[in-house]
Amino acid sequence: MENLLLQLSELESWRIGLIATWLLLQGVVVALFPEEIIAVTLGVLWSQGKISFPESLFFMQAGLMPANAFMVGVGKRFGLPLIRRRPFSWILDANEVQDWLEIIRKNKKKVIFFARFTPMIRGPIYFATGMSQLRIPEFSRIDYIASLIQIPILLTLGKWIGVSAGSLMGAFQNVGIVFILLFGWMVIFGVIRKQKKTRVPSRENQT
Repeated sequence: MENLLLQLSELESWRIGLIATWLLLQGVVVALFPEEIIAVTLGVLWSQGKISFPESLFFMQAGLMPANAFMVGVGKRFGLPLIRRRPFSWILDANEVQDWLEIIRKNKKKVIFFARFTPMIRGPIYFATGMSQLRIPEFSRIDYIASLIQIPILLTLGKWIGVSAGSLMGAFQNVGIVFILLFGWMVIFGVIRKQKKTRVPSRENQT
């Protein structure tokens, strides 16, 4: 991973930005890297003068906003029947989407806003948002406002990592640690949710 990031650092700033945008756009299907890692990496490159803050913010939003709106549109158009079929059932869990749908119906705007700050589980939330029949322009407006807070935080974190590491290689090694922590959080979160789902039926059987 470090070698890939080092090769990335040798590119012109607009090429770096376009790669980040492409990675975020294709994340609609399967995310090669979480958006947090992409943003932190751009922050590291910002600390090294490889790309500016405005460029990083622009290219991040150019990838995130359309990808998120697309997921909402798919949920609005097709709903649960789509994710009950393969290969979509491998990406999104129908029960999880239904759970989020109930929450979104009660607190639509708050859920959309805070979803931007919830790593690696946004897919079901955005799909459920579409099922709630929220208009895509309204969703995008809330998502955009939240991104003006979340993305600068991640870019600043990346810049701090780049400055404190002392070298580009050291900074990218720290980015790798952040990736491992995010992956670990995703696994733990998945296990906790699975345990909760298995406990609910067992309690219902007892009653």
